[in-house]
Amino acid sequence: MKISLLLPKSNFRIGFIAGCFSMILFPNLLFAQSVGVVISKDNEANPAASAILDVQSTEKGMLIPRMTKAQRDGISSPSSGLLIYQTNDSPGFYYHNGASWEALKNSGSEGITKEIDPKVGDNIENYLSKWDGSQLIASKIKDDGSGEIDIEGSVRNTGRIYSDGISSSSDAYVNGWVVARDPNNNDRAYLAALPSNTGHYGYMETTGPNGTLNNRISIYPNKPNNGYIALADDRGELRAEMWADSDGKGKLRLDNILADIVTANQVVTYNGTKHFVIDHPNQPGKQIVYACVEGPEAAMYMRGTAKLVNGKAIINLPEHYRVLAVESSMTVHVTPLSKSSTGLAVTAKNLDGIVVEELMNGSGSYELDWEVKCVRRGFEDYRVVRDKANTSTFLGGTQD
Repeated sequence: MKISLLLPKSNFRIGFIAGCFSMILFPNLLFAQSVGVVISKDNEANPAASAILDVQSTEKGMLIPRMTKAQRDGISSPSSGLLIYQTNDSPGFYYHNGASWEALKNSGSEGITKEIDPKVGDNIENYLSKWDGSQLIASKIKDDGSGEIDIEGSVRNTGRIYSDGISSSSDAYVNGWVVARDPNNNDRAYLAALPSNTGHYGYMETTGPNGTLNNRISIYPNKPNNGYIALADDRGELRAEMWADSDGKGKLRLDNILADIVTANQVVTYNGTKHFVIDHPNQPGKQIVYACVEGPEAAMYMRGTAKLVNGKAIINLPEHYRVLAVESSMTVHVTPLSKSSTGLAVTAKNLDGIVVEELMNGSGSYELDWEVKCVRRGFEDYRVVRDKANTSTFLGGTQD
């Protein structure tokens, strides 16, 4: 027997109460055999064959018990599958899974999300699949099980990731290796974690269009915690290197000439000669290499040519020299440019001017060359011999 509760359109509430009352009066009819209950405004409605309760309406919804979280947790021995709507503290639909209360997925926002079996579209062997909104399709990530992952862009093989193992670009064992490639599938940049005796360290290397190394960032050999940067020429030969040594000092090597960067705002000291290099203008394939003048003081100079008139010349020094020079350290050299000269003497010298006169009260008029040297201001107490342990504290100026 099938029992239907037919609710008149005019009084939905009265009809529903009457139906419930009839179920109370005739419980045996409800449970004695396979039955179904329909709640509907349609007097001709029948419950769905697979439903014990079929609520039908196109105008209203159905409300299940609403309660706070505290009221929900106060339910004694909730049955598995018990459903309520929680009104506070992450509101939404909750059901009891037999052990605890669990929220239905996305309840309270877009409703309960219905899971469906994904459809599989075009799939390529060894390529990870991705969801395009309607089906699974092949992505741009390839994993062939070798420990290498290819990431493809608009051009194939624009990137590669090695998760763990031997890199195909070197014999180094790495625990992470990323390769960036150009459109012609040439490796152009590498980023890796490489091993050392005390642990792994970062390593980065880039190449130019010709495929040779142009820069490297890593550690100094056998110093896994000391930074190292190297720059190479178009042949891949290192031309500039900079690193921190085990004593905490900066090191700089230019064309295999070692320099100690002792303090950032003072000086750079070299273990070799300081020089400049220029291509020989007349001999292709040759270079001219000049070494810098060295001495036991921080000196600065000016030189030029002056004109002796009636046996006397006044040489004025430029302002930029005067503000840097120590006047008491001044030395002057003069050379007459006339064989008839009876000789020259410096009769006055200071930063305001130098007076040169001809010997023997001469009255000659001719040109002369002059050179002035002074100690640079602030470096008056420059020490030549000093304690090795304290060298870095006073290379740029005075020593106590």
